[in-house]
Amino acid sequence: MWQDMKRVLRERFVSSYYGRNFHNKLQRLTQGNRSVDEYYKEMEISLIMAQIEESQETTKARFLHGLNGEIQDIVELHHYVFLEDFIHQAIKVEQ
Repeated sequence: MWQDMKRVLRERFVSSYYGRNFHNKLQRLTQGNRSVDEYYKEMEISLIMAQIEESQETTKARFLHGLNGEIQDIVELHHYVFLEDFIHQAIKVEQ
């Protein structure tokens, strides 16, 4: 019931530009000068605001793709089952 009400309110009062803006931001999102933690938090917020629900594998791939190259090269050498382990390892590599 709550989900239905949120959907109706969002459809009525939030412009389509708002959601599209977060989709575009998410597509262009990279770590850049941010820390790994800041980058991941920005990605999480954009996923929530764009109302995107994806598998952990897809999120891991999205996260890895946006990491700075030197961190990406080391992190992708290992296999991680859980997203949290993946992020933790990227933070360790960064340090």
